[in-house]
Amino acid sequence: QLLGTSEFILCQADAWAKTGVEENNNRDYFANIDQRMHMDFPNHDLNHPPPFENPEVVAVIIYFDEAKGRDGRTGLVPRTGAEDELYSYPYYRMPGFGKIPWINDRKQAEKYIKAEDMETFKFREKLYRREKLADYCIGTTLFYRHDVWHRGRPLLPQQTRLVCNLVFKKTFKVRINHWSTGFARQFYNIKAILNRVAAEMERPRVGNVEHFFVKLTPFQRSVLGFPAPGDEYWNEHTLEAAKFRWGVLGMDLTPYIQALKAPQSLNNGLDSNH
Repeated sequence: QLLGTSEFILCQADAWAKTGVEENNNRDYFANIDQRMHMDFPNHDLNHPPPFENPEVVAVIIYFDEAKGRDGRTGLVPRTGAEDELYSYPYYRMPGFGKIPWINDRKQAEKYIKAEDMETFKFREKLYRREKLADYCIGTTLFYRHDVWHRGRPLLPQQTRLVCNLVFKKTFKVRINHWSTGFARQFYNIKAILNRVAAEMERPRVGNVEHFFVKLTPFQRSVLGFPAPGDEYWNEHTLEAAKFRWGVLGMDLTPYIQALKAPQSLNNGLDSNH
């Protein structure tokens, strides 16, 4: 609904924790404690999002804690409409875009911008004045876009907040890069191997990620980049390959077979009950 299409894929999935620290007026330029106001697209997109009416990306934050007693609420600047001066296209008044170097810490970023570009500094003062805070509890899910002004805010000292960041993009927008390591890299029990857990295995085994993968629905797999039923990728050869790679692990290939405009005889060698 948010992208106006069912053709989209997952390009970021990160779970991470943030811990509050004591106030410090001399934080590092790149500290992630109290972020500067920004949009997310400069380090995801090779150029710039299209105008606001044509979204290409949906970003998600899932919260696994509650704000009460820890804060760390996300700051957002809601767009008030097509004439909103803070959303005048293009969006360039931020660190990490054009001639302004990337500085993550709010105080350090605004200090730099004030010295270099007073017009941009005054624009950004308006952003902070219009900032709204997104309250959260366990399970709260925040949907936003890469062209929305927002920032991460401080937690109380010694308090920790756990979140999961997800990003979905329209399938064929290659200009928007993948943030996370490709899903296929998780095959081969790679995490167990890297953590040297595999050395303690009684015998090698197919990884849990592969078993998880074959249990997904065709639509869920398509979000990870696996061709959907009816995709031009599928033919008798690629279906045969899928049988040998995934059918033997229990993937139901029936939807892919049924969507393929091919002679009935193709189905005979690709029974879905493996």
